[in-house]
Amino acid sequence: MKTLIAAILLFVLVNTRYFWETKVSVLLLPLTLLIAISGLIILLLTLRKAILFFRYKEKNNLAILLSLVLLLCLLIKYPEGIIDFRRFESPTTLKAYREGVGGGGDMLYLREDSTFIDRYVMFGIDEQKGRYRIANDTIFFNSDEIKLDYGLIDSVSIRCHLKGHPQGKEVFIYKIIKE
Repeated sequence: MKTLIAAILLFVLVNTRYFWETKVSVLLLPLTLLIAISGLIILLLTLRKAILFFRYKEKNNLAILLSLVLLLCLLIKYPEGIIDFRRFESPTTLKAYREGVGGGGDMLYLREDSTFIDRYVMFGIDEQKGRYRIANDTIFFNSDEIKLDYGLIDSVSIRCHLKGHPQGKEVFIYKIIKE
């Protein structure tokens, strides 16, 4: 029964990842490793239960064993969760990428509803959200938490300037991703 409770908790944790992955920041990597190790332990315990079930023919453990197998199959088939919550967000009109240090990266999503997300991934995930407006070839970012002030768009990139930096100094260059 403890294994079933642990499997249910793991299933809920994986399926609600969309809501908590940006809140844990740097702890995301250790948590992901802990989730993977927990899944492996639950798999081994389920195999042990299956062997004991077939060896001793204990019918009262059949429901628990089937529940564990079902949960593990769902976790294997849908490692990102059953529901893709991102499809409920406003559609993306423009997506741009900036490579960071050590394999990290920064994705900038401009959405149809004039909102943006700046998502930085390194050892964890950091998201900053706000609103934007476009005038000619310039994007103006409006958010208290975002470091970007404005960006100049051309056909292949967005040259962004930080708040508080002197005019004309390009700080971040995002490459536009064509889909």
